[in-house]
Amino acid sequence: MCLCCYGRLSLARQETKEFSRVEFLRTWRVLIGARRKRAPESKRNPQAPGVPDAVLPKDVEQRLKLCPLWTGKPVSPDRTSDCELAATELTRFFDRCLSTERYILRDEWKSKLISLITEVLDNCEQHANRDKYWYTIGHFNQLEGEAGRECHIVIFNLGDSIFESLKREDTPLPLRRRISDLAFLHRKRGFLGMRRPHWEEDALWTLYALQEGVSRFTDSPGGEDRGNGTVRMIKFFTDLAGDRPRMALISGKTYILFDGKYRLEDKLFAGDERRKIIAFNPENDLEIPPDADYVKSLPFKFPGTLVSLRFILNKEFLKGVREVVDERH
Repeated sequence: MCLCCYGRLSLARQETKEFSRVEFLRTWRVLIGARRKRAPESKRNPQAPGVPDAVLPKDVEQRLKLCPLWTGKPVSPDRTSDCELAATELTRFFDRCLSTERYILRDEWKSKLISLITEVLDNCEQHANRDKYWYTIGHFNQLEGEAGRECHIVIFNLGDSIFESLKREDTPLPLRRRISDLAFLHRKRGFLGMRRPHWEEDALWTLYALQEGVSRFTDSPGGEDRGNGTVRMIKFFTDLAGDRPRMALISGKTYILFDGKYRLEDKLFAGDERRKIIAFNPENDLEIPPDADYVKSLPFKFPGTLVSLRFILNKEFLKGVREVVDERH
């Protein structure tokens, strides 16, 4: 299921109530249940009562490569984490997608991609609070009559949104104060509220969380290296996308679209500190509201965080990113 499907489904209901976990999984199973390959027993698709498995038409099934649904949760430190296992499986799946265009990832980039996906899944565990489970799935469509192949990857968890997790008491006070001060500035300038119904404070907090070095765990061992893993993962896929990349994040009532128009860029701060910022406006300035086509507050609330990646792999485009991929012989 791509993010736009979930958005249409929710908007069609014309409701702002929160979806329950069972309601969401039932809907999810209807939309992605049509697949033959199964994940290992412990990683299978969670059952939604009363919803049977669907069967794809043969001609559609022949065009698809499927990455089964994985679910995971925190495990003891002496075991390989579910995050690492799922990240490795998604990276292998992406490599199989590349192979249809006769390319493969270089070994060092396989490791980088596994690391990026692991960080994103680890964030799902850390931020979820209530429901520690997360889910990943993917499919690859060999398009009829078009150059290239279309790849979809979805990662999501149910629980606290990014905004809700940042507002918790265990978030470092200096970080909460920085975002609160920024929200105060936007409100003072009239950016928040009735004049901009699609730009609300929870969206501002969510956008701020995507910036380099912003993490609830800054004060924890290794925490200074956390932050914006989701954006770096999205950038990885965007850089390899030949055409029409559409990648999106939905968390709580916030929707953020990535299509390559706005990118992470170095920005100089006080004391000669440089950090990568993506503000989704031409000035790349977090003190100015983002482009409303790319960052907006929604009339409904998703009960957690979902990242949807959709992009085209094209042989001609891949020739220009040879530092990342090799030709497959």
